[in-house]
Amino acid sequence: MTKEFIHFSIPKKVDTISGHYELIQEKVIEYKGRELLYYMGYGIVDTSCCGFGGCGYALVIGFVEEYKALKNKEGLFVSRICEIKDFQRADIDKFLKNKEMVYQVVFL
Repeated sequence: MTKEFIHFSIPKKVDTISGHYELIQEKVIEYKGRELLYYMGYGIVDTSCCGFGGCGYALVIGFVEEYKALKNKEGLFVSRICEIKDFQRADIDKFLKNKEMVYQVVFL
């Protein structure tokens, strides 16, 4: 199934009650003959009463059908994306953890 995806404005920082997370880079990489769109980010727990910590993560958007094909009213790029199927997730998770040295891979 193909859907429209509105690209995030990078960097995108979100404050939370216990810290913050930030998307820092958009990437498109070849994966098994298709282009995979994902974002790199990190999360920091630094304002919690229970301690501190953090990790890097990849946020997987999907397979690119049309990359930045148009812009919306707010001036953000819009791409056409094919969703990642459940059976593909474990392999993509392993692939990105090895490629990007992240601790978490999250699928949108």
